[in-house]
Amino acid sequence: MKIPTDISIIDLLRQRESEFVKVWSCEEGIRRLLGMVDYPFPDPPPLPSLRKTKNRKASRQLPAAHDDAAPANTAGPPPSKAPLAIRVLQPPAENAYRVVFRRGNVVDSSFQNDPELIKILHGLDLADFTLLSVETVSFTSLSNWRVVAELWKSGESALKEEQQA
Repeated sequence: MKIPTDISIIDLLRQRESEFVKVWSCEEGIRRLLGMVDYPFPDPPPLPSLRKTKNRKASRQLPAAHDDAAPANTAGPPPSKAPLAIRVLQPPAENAYRVVFRRGNVVDSSFQNDPELIKILHGLDLADFTLLSVETVSFTSLSNWRVVAELWKSGESALKEEQQA
């Protein structure tokens, strides 16, 4: 994928997560009004991400032509990232992951509950996106949450903290 496409996907994933947080907050508000009794919410409409699709045969592509004059990968292997150690959330103390990342020159964070998505974000190799840290949190709302445990921190984050100390 191209960088603008990756950035657009990340923005849409943040928007998607924000909407799920709104639904969660509404359902928790109703639950509190009912004295912490579960309300029989109807199932949500089918999401495109949950659709089962038939396997399509991969389109055949011609292999890229090799240019014998061009040197082989002279840049060397990409720098290795700190290994990602994500564990399952431990309820009731932990109910979300907080992902801190840099997008361009802006450091931002996002709340997630899907460890597979975090693994995908960790694997992205983009100039404009860097995963900085992953924490578990006790999440009530966007303005009311607390860190329970730090699961992972990039070498870049650790280096900046050392420089600030």
